Amino acid sequence: MEPSNPTVEGSTFTQQGIDAYKAGNKAEAIRLLGEAIRADRQDKNAWLYLGAALDDPVRKRQAFMNVLEIDPANEQAKNALARLDLATSGAASAGGSGTGSRLGAQANATFNARASRRHLPAPEL
Repeated sequence: MEPSNPTVEGSTFTQQGIDAYKAGNKAEAIRLLGEAIRADRQDKNAWLYLGAALDDPVRKRQAFMNVLEIDPANEQAKNALARLDLATSGAASAGGSGTGSRLGAQANATFNARASRRHLPAPEL
């Protein structure tokens, strides 16, 4: 029996997760994308679609932040974070406690601190 290749396994799970997400099956997408990430923590597409599939804004933000740790120039992750910021600031100004905005600022500060410590090159596309 040949040893398994985590990158190939991860990419298979990633594609299956993306397909599940596009078919509207978010629970299955989350499960499959989680498997992909366990196989390859640097799989930016798995993180990106996981962020899209999740409902919890804090977990969504973390997934998109992980994309930016891998690929700091990723426009899709930047746009998704901007939409999250708008949604949380809108909730805060509509009478919320402002926790979302504080969490957003905290997440951005965490990302900036991590990025300054770890200079990960953008993957070749």
